[in-house]
Amino acid sequence: MTRKTIRISDPLIEYLIKEISDDKKISENKLINIILEKALIHQRFDTKEQEVEDLLRNVATSNNKLIEAIERQTEAINGYTKEIKKLLEV
Repeated sequence: MTRKTIRISDPLIEYLIKEISDDKKISENKLINIILEKALIHQRFDTKEQEVEDLLRNVATSNNKLIEAIERQTEAINGYTKEIKKLLEV
C-alpha cells in the first residue's frame, strides 16, 4: 500500500477531523480513510444507480415501441379480417 499525504487547507475541517477522531478514539488517518472509503462507495453506488435508471428508461422505451408495433399489426390484421369477411359475403 502506498502512503499518501492529504493537505487540509480549511482549519474548520481540520478541527472537525481532530474532534471526531478524538471522540471516536481513532487516529485522524483512520478517520480520513473511512471518510474517503465512504465517499468512494457512495460515488460507485450513485453511478450504479444511474446505470440502473438508464437501463429502466431504455426498457420502458423498448416496451413502448413494442406496444406501438403490436397495435399497428393488430390494426392491419383487423383490416385484413374485414376484407376477408367482405370477400366471403359475396
